[in-house]
Amino acid sequence: MPIQLTNICRWRLYDYFDGHSQLRVNDTYHRYQVLMTRLNILRSYQSASSGATRSVTNTMLVWDTGASIGLTPFRSDFIDYLPLDGVTVKDIARTNAVLGIGTIMWKLPTTKGHAVFIPAVAYHMPDCDIHLFSPQSYFNLHGGDATVTACSVEMRLPDTHVVDIPFDPTVNLPVIHCPQPTLEEQDKFGPHLLSSVVANTLNVTGLAKPICCKTVADVTNNNLTGPQRELIQWHSKLCINMHHVQELMRDRHYKIPNSDDLVLPPILFTKNATARSCSVPRCLACGLSTQKLRSPNVKTSRAKPAKDGILKFNQYEPGDKVFTDQFVVHTPGRHLDGYGREGPERSFHGGTLYSDAASNLVYVECQTSLGAGETVMGKERFEQMCWNLAGVTIKN
Repeated sequence: MPIQLTNICRWRLYDYFDGHSQLRVNDTYHRYQVLMTRLNILRSYQSASSGATRSVTNTMLVWDTGASIGLTPFRSDFIDYLPLDGVTVKDIARTNAVLGIGTIMWKLPTTKGHAVFIPAVAYHMPDCDIHLFSPQSYFNLHGGDATVTACSVEMRLPDTHVVDIPFDPTVNLPVIHCPQPTLEEQDKFGPHLLSSVVANTLNVTGLAKPICCKTVADVTNNNLTGPQRELIQWHSKLCINMHHVQELMRDRHYKIPNSDDLVLPPILFTKNATARSCSVPRCLACGLSTQKLRSPNVKTSRAKPAKDGILKFNQYEPGDKVFTDQFVVHTPGRHLDGYGREGPERSFHGGTLYSDAASNLVYVECQTSLGAGETVMGKERFEQMCWNLAGVTIKN
């Protein structure tokens, strides 16, 4: 498509060609890349000067360490999306409304010549004019680091890929042009990128509002009614049984012989009339104080020295006999690869132990489930490891 360049842009392009008219053959590709970068910058200058409408393809991505979270004006950039209400971002001139938050898939060129796709957290703010990438937000979630030099930023990803981001000479900021993937690339690689919206990692207003009660009787504790909160407050203040506290809240009736009954007002006056008769809530301190020692019926056993090692008797060669046992872990464990976001159902929940009788070799095979399928596959991996390392065949 022909580009209508302004006079200033033409002179800059002519000066560039005049200064590099003597191109060497082995440096042609590098010069071509630099030229295309200059043309992209000129396109952005021309669109800005002519008042052209911004689009997904002509909006540059700025690598900004001053941004606590990324920004994008386009809803189509997200591979997952969470609408937000009442969230704003304030800049120098005005306060901008944020419509949502989600994960964006950026397409970045590496130093090896191919592209990589990375997920990043970003706000959806239609009023912004550029894309912002927050490197510290990405590094905190996925790992990696970066080095800033005089002319570019060298961003090292967790999978050892390196992305070189050059500085834009006009704004003196690291800029990536055309970072948006195609729709086909979003459909192909987007489902494989885990969501970066982690409520317990990001302190985002409207995403996660953890409730932290100062005391059990705090007004934010919806598990207690108003009378129960008042009852437990008196219980904490007087340190007496809550049933006795309720007796102090009731009218006192005394029977006097040969006279009318005497009724005295309660000792404790309450704000809630039903505090004297409401159900008594549980108290942690009272529950701990009423605990009693119980016999766990534990049986102790002692090993007999005469039978020590009897299972290994006559097992002289490695592989003659291997003992196995399985164990269960109630806390889900993460896999050795990935970022630890596979979910509890796909995490490790136990495994199988293999112990060789002759060499005392111990091998642990972690498993997602203790079914027959994974156990048999783990047994084959153990046998293959023994053959690869020592040339040992498992016999029994």
